[in-house]
Amino acid sequence: MVRFRSPRLRKDWSDVDSIEESVGTTSQELFWNSIFSTALVSVGTMIVRGKILTSILAFEAFFHVWEASALYATRFNDDDAYHRIFWGVFGSATIVMLGACRLEVGVNGWALFPAATAGAKLCLAISTARVGFVIPRCRKYTNFVAAQHFIQALAFIYIAIQTDAMSTKKIIIKKYWLFANVL
Repeated sequence: MVRFRSPRLRKDWSDVDSIEESVGTTSQELFWNSIFSTALVSVGTMIVRGKILTSILAFEAFFHVWEASALYATRFNDDDAYHRIFWGVFGSATIVMLGACRLEVGVNGWALFPAATAGAKLCLAISTARVGFVIPRCRKYTNFVAAQHFIQALAFIYIAIQTDAMSTKKIIIKKYWLFANVL
C-alpha cells in the first residue's frame, strides 16, 4: 500500500479520446454503494410508516451524497492511505446517516442525520479542494465543486442545530431540509 501520494486524475482530461484499460471500482467503493442501497430500503420503510415528505427529503440527502462520492471516485480516487482514511470517515458518516434515518423526526437523535450528512459533505469538500490545490488544470472545476460541498455542509450543520433546538416544530425543519437539498 502506498502511504500518501499527490492527487492524480484517473483519466487524463487532455486526452479523453484515448482508450485505456478500465481503472475499475475499488472494494471500498463497492462496500459504500451497498450501504447506500441499504439506505434506500430505510427510506422505503419511512414511506411505509407514512412519513412521505421526510422520506423524500432523506432520499434527496442520500442521493446527493452518493452522487457526489461517485463523481469524486470516478475522477480522482486512488488506493493510497489518504483515500483509505477518506473512505473510512466518509463511510462512517454514511452509516450514521443510515442509523439516524430510523429515528422519528422530532426525536433528539434525528439531528444526527443532517449532522452526518454535513460530515460526508465536508469530507468531499476537503478531498476535492486537495485535488484543486495540487493539479492546476483541475483548479476551476474542483474549487467550484469543493465550494458547493462546503456550502451544503454548512447548511446541514445549521439544520442539525435547528433540528435539535426546535425538535417539536416539524414543519420548520422540513422547510430547512428542502432549502439544503436545493443547494
